[in-house]
Amino acid sequence: MTEDKKQAIGALLTHKLQEPLYLLDCETGLFEIDTEQIFGGLHEGMVFDATFAWVLYFSHHNTITFGGDWLVAAVKDLYAGQPELLNAW
Repeated sequence: MTEDKKQAIGALLTHKLQEPLYLLDCETGLFEIDTEQIFGGLHEGMVFDATFAWVLYFSHHNTITFGGDWLVAAVKDLYAGQPELLNAW
């Protein structure tokens, strides 16, 4: 995922999230994180907020899966001009 797309998704999440924001790392456990840390590390796990209305899943295959009605729609809109990049694994 390009840096500009990461920033755009981070901005969307910043407007929608309800703190605390969590990272569930499959190897090291559950942590509270800041929005700047969502795309900041190499981890396999999930990021979600207190609402449980959306989730990002980072796989060990270096893919990102988006869950939640509003987030999936926003990501599709973000990639409207580049649909070939969605599900490109």
